[in-house]
Amino acid sequence: IHVHVLKKFELILDFLAICKSLIAAYY
Repeated sequence: IHVHVLKKFELILDFLAICKSLIAAYY
């Protein structure tokens, strides 16, 4: 596994976490 791929995956997880918190804030 390449480091940059892992970093990109980490960013996606962070983005999903932010989306979940935004959804939780609205509903």
